[in-house]
Parts: sequence; structure tokens; C-alpha cells
Amino acid sequence: MTRPTPIQKLFALFIVLFTVLVSPSVFAYTNEGVDAYNNGVLAYQQANYTSAFNYFRIAAEQGVDKAQYNLATMYESGEGVAQSKSSALYWYRKAADQGHRDSQVALADAYDKGEGVTRDAATALQWYRKAAEQGDAEAQVKVGISYVESMNYAEARKWYQLAASQQENEYARNYARNQIAEIDRYNAERTARENAAAHNVPPREKTYSELEAEREAADRNCNWDCRKHKTELEDRRRNLCSNTSDPLARALNGCNH
Repeated sequence: MTRPTPIQKLFALFIVLFTVLVSPSVFAYTNEGVDAYNNGVLAYQQANYTSAFNYFRIAAEQGVDKAQYNLATMYESGEGVAQSKSSALYWYRKAADQGHRDSQVALADAYDKGEGVTRDAATALQWYRKAAEQGDAEAQVKVGISYVESMNYAEARKWYQLAASQQENEYARNYARNQIAEIDRYNAERTARENAAAHNVPPREKTYSELEAEREAADRNCNWDCRKHKTELEDRRRNLCSNTSDPLARALNGCNH
């Protein structure tokens, strides 16, 4: 038997490497997964939820993050399958670990509210931040709120500014703009007080009715999708008011009235 030449060895190595590189297992999704996902979308659009669920499960098990998210939402709502919060969270986490933004928000919401998991604000914030860094406006608001709660107003303003520039979420945009206005107003009034104190001039304080009128003006620009978040924000406001004496945090949340 003749020994292979260097060229033959190199060619054999190329064949091995090519076989590995084109193996379906190294692609993000297999053809089976993509086909199953597309079939699931079609079945869902036709209101055939059981078939949609089965297709999404095939795709999810192949690693398709969008299918994992859809599977999670179906478990959460009970469409095409018995409702199961634990199964929903399992698939949200699978997709979130792959960087799926909406799954990261869903997982963050679960930890934030203690739904299906032990309430954990730190873990919720980690997932909100991941989604916020991918441009999710509501997650950016949640990160901004966390910085208000820790009294880091410069960082809070940065995240609110990102949310305020978004067009896809009117609630987040309006809420962020309102909070930016509050922070800027507070900073301006603080500067005015400091300047007045330096010159022994008593500063004019803006009345609560003036601040409330500005809040109401912002609310009038907010549609029903915005207002449906009021209860959650009110719960956060009450919690913050009961746990902080910081003047800006209290001003931002109307704690003194």
C-alpha cells in the first residue's frame, strides 16, 4: 500500500473539516426546525392551535428561539395545550438564553411580579437590562425606574432618554418623557435654590397643582395601552414612597401629596 502524499493528506483534512462545517448540528436552526416553525405560524393564523403547538414544539426542541417564545406564550395562555406557568417559564428561559428580547422581558416580568417563581428584583433587573440593551422600550423604562429607586438620577435619565426616543411603544415613550421632565425640573429648581441661597433670595417653589397639571397634560397624550399600566406603576410608586426619604425620588412619584 502506498503512503498518501502531502497533497492527499491536505485534501483528506479538507473533506473532514467541510463535513463538520456543513453538518446541520452546527447551524443555529435545522431545516426541520425552520419548516416546523413556519408550519406552526400558518396553523396558528388559521386558529388551529393544537397543530400550531405541536409544530412549535418540534421547532423549539430544534433550538428555534421564536418557536420557544411562541410555545411559552401558548403554555401561558392555555392555547392548544393545558395552561402551565412552569412550562411557559421553561421555554421563555430557553429563548431568553439565546438572546430573544421578548422572552427576556417575559422572564423579567415573572421575577418582578413573582409569577411562577420566587419574586427576585435583582434577577428581574438583570433580564430587563438584557432586553433594554437590545432596544426594548419598556425594559428601558424599568431599568430607569431601578436607577430612580437607587437615586442614581443621571443614569436613570440616560435610560429614560433611550425609551423616550422609541416609536414602537407609546406608553414607554410618554412615561419616559414625563420622568425626564421631572428630573430636569428638579435639577433646575435645585440650581435655582442654590443660586438664591448664595444671594440670600428666597426661591419660588412650584406648587403641587402646577406639577399635577403637567402630569395630567402628559396623561392626555396617552392612549389606552398606556393607561393599562397605571396599576403596576401605582404599586411601584407606593412601594418607593414608603421606603425612601430622598426628595427627588419623592418628587418624581408624588409621595408628599
